[in-house]
Amino acid sequence: MGKRVGTYIRELRKERGLSLRSLGAQIGISPSHLSLVERGEREVSVSVLYPIVQMLNGDMLHALILLAQDAGVPASALKVKEIGPLVRRKGNGKAGLPLDRG
Repeated sequence: MGKRVGTYIRELRKERGLSLRSLGAQIGISPSHLSLVERGEREVSVSVLYPIVQMLNGDMLHALILLAQDAGVPASALKVKEIGPLVRRKGNGKAGLPLDRG
């Protein structure tokens, strides 16, 4: 499942000195759900991943690449230009993730 992205989330959380409980409370998910994500035992959607990475001041593009790799997409196959349009729009048509398309 999401071993790479889960490890990234755990490292960021620990660097910031946050517990599972405090991070979960800040983003509205249970500590047990967050723990499963960190251990790679539960898949994480972009809609859950984004607030986690944002709260931890992480790199969302890096997290998306890790998520893709966890899904079996080799890093060499990822084209950053193609990621932006896929995650930029929410279901309501408003701008979603603030990615720099450079």
